[in-house]
Amino acid sequence: MTIHRSLRIEGSGTAKLAQVIERLGYNTDTKLERATVLEPMPNMRIRMNSDEIELDRAFLTVTRSAANLKVGEQALVAWDEREQFCVVLDEII
Repeated sequence: MTIHRSLRIEGSGTAKLAQVIERLGYNTDTKLERATVLEPMPNMRIRMNSDEIELDRAFLTVTRSAANLKVGEQALVAWDEREQFCVVLDEII
């Protein structure tokens, strides 16, 4: 498969991978979205930017690269509608 330069992939390695998967992959259950950090680890809480839903630590799996996010920072998250859980992947810069 060839990835076209017109995709304009930007950000960290994790963010780039997520963008490629989102644009070229097909998955109706899991969506990549932006979220705002409301409370940092160890009790991370985020608000999904698309629909203002707030999720607390009970619904979140946090990657090592996202563990140091601070209040107000934007995060790239993978939200699984069917299973009702969210993986905080990385900071969006």
